[in-house]
Amino acid sequence: VHFGEWNPHYFRNPPGFSYMNAAWFPFWLQIQTPVYVPEWLGIDPLRLRPSTRVKATFLYRPFDLVAGARMLAALLGACTILWVFLLAREFVGKHLALGASALYTVSFLSVRDSHFATNDMAMAFWVTLAGWLMVKAYRGDRTRDWILASALGGIAVAMKYNAFPLLLALGVLRFLSLKKGEAPFSWLIYVRSCLLYGGVAVLTFLLICPFPFLDPSTFWNEIRDLSEKSQNQWSGQANIWSGWMLLDTLYTSEGGLTLLFALLGLGLACARWQWELILFPLLYSLLIMTHPLFFARFAIPLLPWLALLALLGIRETVGRWRCRNAGMGILLLLCLIQPLAKDLRFHALMRQTDTRIQCVHWFKTSVPEPVLIAAGMFGIPIPYRNVEPPWSTLLDTRFVLIDTLPTDELSRLDQLSYPLRYIALSHFDPFPGHWPEFLEERRQAVCRYLQTEKPIQVFSPFRDGWEGRVDVEDSYAPFRDLWSRSGPGPQIEIYQRS
Repeated sequence: VHFGEWNPHYFRNPPGFSYMNAAWFPFWLQIQTPVYVPEWLGIDPLRLRPSTRVKATFLYRPFDLVAGARMLAALLGACTILWVFLLAREFVGKHLALGASALYTVSFLSVRDSHFATNDMAMAFWVTLAGWLMVKAYRGDRTRDWILASALGGIAVAMKYNAFPLLLALGVLRFLSLKKGEAPFSWLIYVRSCLLYGGVAVLTFLLICPFPFLDPSTFWNEIRDLSEKSQNQWSGQANIWSGWMLLDTLYTSEGGLTLLFALLGLGLACARWQWELILFPLLYSLLIMTHPLFFARFAIPLLPWLALLALLGIRETVGRWRCRNAGMGILLLLCLIQPLAKDLRFHALMRQTDTRIQCVHWFKTSVPEPVLIAAGMFGIPIPYRNVEPPWSTLLDTRFVLIDTLPTDELSRLDQLSYPLRYIALSHFDPFPGHWPEFLEERRQAVCRYLQTEKPIQVFSPFRDGWEGRVDVEDSYAPFRDLWSRSGPGPQIEIYQRS
């Protein structure tokens, strides 16, 4: 955008979050603490001078902008706490709504993904705000609230397409509000309402993402490609039903006790026909369950609603207790302990140096000779795109990526112009297989090719060594088994030609 090009030519994700970043970056560069670049990388200090200009920063210090995007995601996550309070206040009053806000505040998945420069926190921000107005509209039946909820729903979809179940929920709730009204139900009024509110949502989406009309061929080709990819699991994803992975993700993030109370709250809301509370979570969960592709961050929009449902479950549990307030506080505290402990453990892990950086540092400082090093793409830091060197290349130019090289064809490495002395094998390799048996096959082939028996160096993020568990989420940041880890990144084994 700062180069004068508004069309991203990429629409598998809508451009809303990118535009938010474009507006945020000029301010961020004025207040940021520049990212530290270690001297052992051997980069000319003149190329590392921080700048307050977005273009120069993008070309010469792109990681400063990544840090800015992460900060924006964190701010959006923090602001969502307020929307959770407003949403919960509609159901439980302002005092108990603080409990729902507390549950969302410590939610491990929300805290973890607030560290990422991805659009999921932005979608959750707008979805939760729109959801609060949707509840107000259903209960008060004011046109202003319906229009505002529709407009914010359109913005949420412009952040990420997965938000569209909110608009479906709006349509159903409008139907139910007309059915329960004092006036006789009229299909004409309902259709007019859908056209009005749907039109508002489409308008706000197109104001942010007008490319269905400005660049229709690229947009619809990208949407078609996105639809096809969503029908298949990602490379390395466990072959498990998405619905079960969604439930497992919520369990890992919130803890068993919170999830149990949330399921109790969901059952109570269903029994009481509280459609304004359950409709969006059910429709969104249905969307996730019917597509094989799954990442943990897909569960983020459910977290505000899960916090509210858990609070309702806690309130119902202590409803007949003699000391209700004390019981409420104790159960809420018990629900907060597990995700809070994970938050603190995650921060402790992320303060450690990633094994991929340790690997590059070792080669830079311990292997000065001009030899080639083979590695998988996910076993070393990935270069930035469309920026100036050295950030557009691997941090050590001696690396040769061998992700696409079949295990039984390692001998093709003999055709390289320089001798290949080392192979860095990570437990993310080979990524399409992503399972221990494939890794063991790769390891044995590497040992045969280099005529060696064991690695000369191992960088492990695990306390007691890798036990064969492979998790796609670890390629972003640790998510499961936090206490068995000592830091982020994959286990990397360095093999040397004998």
